[in-house]
Parts: sequence; structure tokens; C-alpha cells
Amino acid sequence: MNHEFLIKTRRACINLDKVTEAITRELGKLRFKLAKEAEAIILHDRVTGKAYLSSNLKELLIEEPHVETKVKARLRELEQEGFDDYATIYANTKEVAHVVADAISELLQLLRIYYPEETGSFQVYMRRYLPFDITLKNLGDNSLTERYFDDERSNEQIFLSKIIANPASQTKFTNVDELVTSMVNQAAYEFDKYKDLIEAEIEAFPTATNQVFSRELQKAMNDYKSIVHGNLIIDSVLRDSDKFGKAFKLLANTIDHLEGDELTNICRLTIKRLVLLRKIDFLNFSMSRDILPTPPAVLTNQEIETRDFAAGQVISKVQDTKESVENILQPLSGSWNRNEKIKSEIFLGVIEDVHFLIREQRMPDVVQEVNYTGFPNEFVRKTFAILYNKFFPKRSKQSRELMIRYIHSAYKQFANVSESTTNKKFTTYLSNYEIDKGRITYSVTKI
Repeated sequence: MNHEFLIKTRRACINLDKVTEAITRELGKLRFKLAKEAEAIILHDRVTGKAYLSSNLKELLIEEPHVETKVKARLRELEQEGFDDYATIYANTKEVAHVVADAISELLQLLRIYYPEETGSFQVYMRRYLPFDITLKNLGDNSLTERYFDDERSNEQIFLSKIIANPASQTKFTNVDELVTSMVNQAAYEFDKYKDLIEAEIEAFPTATNQVFSRELQKAMNDYKSIVHGNLIIDSVLRDSDKFGKAFKLLANTIDHLEGDELTNICRLTIKRLVLLRKIDFLNFSMSRDILPTPPAVLTNQEIETRDFAAGQVISKVQDTKESVENILQPLSGSWNRNEKIKSEIFLGVIEDVHFLIREQRMPDVVQEVNYTGFPNEFVRKTFAILYNKFFPKRSKQSRELMIRYIHSAYKQFANVSESTTNKKFTTYLSNYEIDKGRITYSVTKI
């Protein structure tokens, strides 16, 4: 990742009052340098070039909403102040946002030219950012400025204006927090109805309890996997109410350019995913509780504490087996972009180590090392995050650090990445994991 452009942009945004023509000109040169450097790397090595291009794109896409929000707020202030040098500061302030958008646009153009098979993952961003480039070339900077800043509302306000809270009265949500609360409440209502139906079925057919739970768990997991969209909150964030609210607010500020029907569909899919995650957690816990030893009729306080502790520590899957570990880690045994795979005996060693780590809650005495996988770090990280979420439902700080320590001990491609960085980005995956899994092949000769 070339951080120079991003760092200079952040510095410019710290104090927009002092953004001069020279600073904006320097940002423009850095933007051009970024695209030129990316293309040079692509032409030299297609695989390395794709990784470089993708990492720069994702970094910019994370940063751009913050830049845009801050710049728009500053522009509103300047309009109200109306001092003599307003025009110059106003122009330079707008240019900061233009430069970031243009950088994204240029990298997306490179992606479309050199890696057309990857454009699906960035389709929503292409619809948003490529028009900047087209408008700038065909109509000139003035038209671009008017198009970009003609709406004085914030991104969040634009987003909310397209979402209808009550179709009958056509009322709108006043803020994103209100929308998030509504979605969470709707999901809770739908889950409670579902839970009542399941409990009624079990009460009517008590001998079929395990069959009911197994049937419903399989259906819920299949339904959840079938939900595919480019703008979805990751699982771990959905399960955390505080993180969910913050993440959805950031998402709202990023996708406000989409049509109302599309935004409404994203909200509906989010509610559906919230319901399904609650179903999965409920069913997993119910099944795990059933496999605990049957307690005596009268329990002592110590026995009650022991029972409750055990229930809390039971893994989210019913069976803690090598097979379930292997199923989750299977993608890492394949070939990414036709690169060579790791040897089967090395992969089996990984399975043994991870199974030991889950069972014993500690690192293996000797860790099977994996020198090369061909997979991007974020894909390896996401795969282990999925495994972590399945086998450590309590998600304690200790278990998370244990899993991250294992990744860095086993996978040598993390040698230049700090554990704190992996911890910070552990569950982050900006692409679509399920779609990326479909690109993996398993027939390439092992090394």
C-alpha cells in the first residue's frame, strides 16, 4: 500500500483553513503518482499488481467517506462566514474531496482494464466514482463541482430521505440511530415469533427435540449463506449492538447515492440477517445445552456454578471435531488465482494444530508452519475469523489473542504484519467472502 497520498490527504483535512493552492496541487501530483505506480506494478507482475491495486482501492474507500463528510461540513461553515478570501478557501476545500474521488476513479479504471473479472466486487463503487472521471473529462471542473456539492444535505440526510419508515403515512426516519433501533426491534419481534413456534413444536413432540433443532439449524445456516450483497455488515458486527450502530451509520454515509429501492432492500436484508443470526445462536445454544451431563435433581451452589460455566464454554457447533475444523479451513487448502497449493500433509498439520488449540485452549507445543499459500492476508484472516466465531462464541480477549498468535506463528506471510494490526482487522473483509471462495480451485498440483 502506498500510504503517502492518504497521509497527505488526512493532514490536509486536519486543518482545512490552511489548504492552499500549493497543497492541492501537491495532492493532485500524488494522486497521479499513485495511479502511475499501480499501473507500472501491474505491467511488471499481474499478481502483485492486483494485490497492490486492490489494497490501495480498499484503503481509499474506507477513508473517503470521512474526508467527504469533513469537507462538506467545512464548506457549510465557509458559506455562513462569507469573508473576503472565501472563494479561494472554498475552492481549495472542494478540491481535497475531488482529488480523493479522482484517485479512486483512476484505480477503478485500472481494475476495469486489467482485471475485468474483479469488477463485480467493486461494482457499487464503480457506479458511484467513475462518473466523476467521465464528468471531469467531458464537461469540465465547474460541472463536476456543481454536481458534487449542489446538495447541501449531509450524506446521512440524503440516505434517510430515501428510506420510508411507514409506507402508509410516508414518514421518514429522523436519524440513522432511529433506523438501526427500528431494524433491531423488527428482528427481535420476528425472532420471538419464530422461537414461540419452535418451542410449541418441541412441547408437542418432545422426543423429536434434536431432530427439530438440527432441521432448523441447517435451514437457518443455508438461508444465511444465500444472502449475497456488496453492502452488508459483517457477522461479528451484527452481533454487537454498539458496533452495529456505528458500522451502519458509516455504511449509510457511503451508499447514499444508491436508489431508494436498493437502500430499502439493504435494510430488509440486514433485518433478515439479524433474525437468522439470532436463530443460529439460539439453536446452537439449545443443542449444546442438551449434550451436557444431566444434573442431579437437587444442585448445590458449586454444582450450579459448574453447570453454568460449562454451558457458557460449549462451542457453538454441537461437535468439536476435526471434520468441522477442516470444513471451515478447506478454502486455504486450494489454489488462489491458479497459484500452487500447499502440500496436503502441511494442511493436515494445520488441522491438527487448530483442533488442539480449540480443545486445549492453548498453542500446540510445535506449530506446523505454512511458508506460502498464495492467498491475500485478509482472506486468511477472514477464514480464521469465521472459525473463531464458530468455536469461541464467548469471544473473550484471551481466545481472540490466542487465535491471532496462532495465525502469526503458522503463516509466515504475516511476518511483516504486527499482531495488533491483525487483531484490529481480524473480522474485516471488504470484498464478498463467499464469492471469493468460488474462485478457488482444488486441482492444481501441490508443492
